[in-house]
Amino acid sequence: MMWVMTAYRTVEYLNRALTRRGHAAAARADAERIAAHLRDRYQAQVIGIGSLFDPERPFLERSDIDLVVSGIPKGRYFAALSEAAELTRFHLDLIPIDDANDLLRETAARLGVRL
Repeated sequence: MMWVMTAYRTVEYLNRALTRRGHAAAARADAERIAAHLRDRYQAQVIGIGSLFDPERPFLERSDIDLVVSGIPKGRYFAALSEAAELTRFHLDLIPIDDANDLLRETAARLGVRL
């Protein structure tokens, strides 16, 4: 009976791993769509950071999409955020580069993925 539990746990682990890959692929597609929208509507530059864009880190079910942006006028930020949030089912962090701390700016410059 022990082998049944071990097999079940193995199947569960593999199912979760495949689900995470599916979540990551869906989130990446959403990030690309959001970036295209922000470029077209606001002429924004968009850089992806965080677990979605780092192959060394897992993108989990509770993970979010982290995008650093420049070029969005301050008076249009909340409109842009609202529009972007409508394009994904994932939690979205849209971070204006002008408001980012030094560590986040460095991370975006060094590890970020231009979208």
